[in-house]
Amino acid sequence: MLSFLKRDIILWFWLPRLAVCALLFSNFDSAHLTLDPFRERYVDVTSIPDKLKYLNGFNFNPLFSITLQLIHGLPLLGPLFKLLLAQLISGLSCITLFFVCNRYFKLNYFSLVLLAIHPMLATYSLKFCTENFSLLAVAVFFVTRQKLNPYNYAKSLLSRLRNLFLQLILVCFRAQNLPLFGIELYEFIRLYINKNNIPSRRNYLIRIFIILLTASLIISGLYTLIHDYLVIIPRYMWGGPYSFRPKNLYEGFSSLSSSDSLLINLLTIIVSYSAYLLLSLFFVAGARERLFSASWQVNIGDISITNLTPGTASMLEDFSQSSYQSEFILKVLLPLLFFAILHILGLFFWVKSTYSIRPDLSLLPISIIIIPILFNPLLRYFLPLIPLACFGISKALESFISRYKSI
Repeated sequence: MLSFLKRDIILWFWLPRLAVCALLFSNFDSAHLTLDPFRERYVDVTSIPDKLKYLNGFNFNPLFSITLQLIHGLPLLGPLFKLLLAQLISGLSCITLFFVCNRYFKLNYFSLVLLAIHPMLATYSLKFCTENFSLLAVAVFFVTRQKLNPYNYAKSLLSRLRNLFLQLILVCFRAQNLPLFGIELYEFIRLYINKNNIPSRRNYLIRIFIILLTASLIISGLYTLIHDYLVIIPRYMWGGPYSFRPKNLYEGFSSLSSSDSLLINLLTIIVSYSAYLLLSLFFVAGARERLFSASWQVNIGDISITNLTPGTASMLEDFSQSSYQSEFILKVLLPLLFFAILHILGLFFWVKSTYSIRPDLSLLPISIIIIPILFNPLLRYFLPLIPLACFGISKALESFISRYKSI
């Protein structure tokens, strides 16, 4: 624990992070649209996404719901305790990722400063919310990977079992962590039934039976705990209530052709979903929630793009005003372009600079955004990969500077 409070860590991480948090506390309301009818829900920087769902039941992220309800029962210390927990989970996860990645990939302190001042990381360090548990899951994934002992079968098996248990717990705090749990489950099963470590065919068949029974129990239990998410995701992979879905693109492409050919229809579906996945990757790396859930109108020449949420149709004239359109571009569209480009380039440079050293650490954590890309591509789902993108940007800048000096 003392390593998180070393002088360099305080100087390069905690002080910049606290400075950015102070700025967010005093200026967070200015980042929201003035005509947004739901503005009051979002101007509090410590507000938790989907708070009522977690306070009124256990259907969504059950362990987080239990924890939040227990903390909420502390009327005086509750808010302070939530803020402290959010800061610790976010901060310690970022620093842990820096320590582990520095061991393998030789990072500089500029990458740590990027983690400290990144607006999304700093914002969510003020919220005790499930998003921080995805950041924690990635940090745990990195830490447990460096502790594996491939030369001792018994210790390696116990390590895999520990990793599986930790990710199972974290899935119950944040369902987005499911791919990391799946990776740990697969690697535990693969090691457990490895024929090279089993002396006889009979023992091998027994192990197959045990693993099938255990995996079935784990998956059944997990399905019960996060059932609501697992049911919602396939329903929304084509249509659903969100304004950006493959179905919308399909309807747009279909309007360009009057053909009823089955082949044309199939090609339109394939093109629509391919376009959706590309756009979804862009949105998950930079889109604020208000891009899809707020009402707005943007006029580009003779083309007008409008997004109206229920109950706001009467305000369409206000949304079409040039001042509101300028505000929407400044507060939503420009951040979308900036963060999407920054994060995608950062991930590219991360993979480029790390894959040859540790391909498992380079690629496997990226699986954590698979579900959001298919389901609801928003920047808050990209939160656990922001540190890796920052490391990638730092490595790219370091490489550029070294090349410039050598000229």
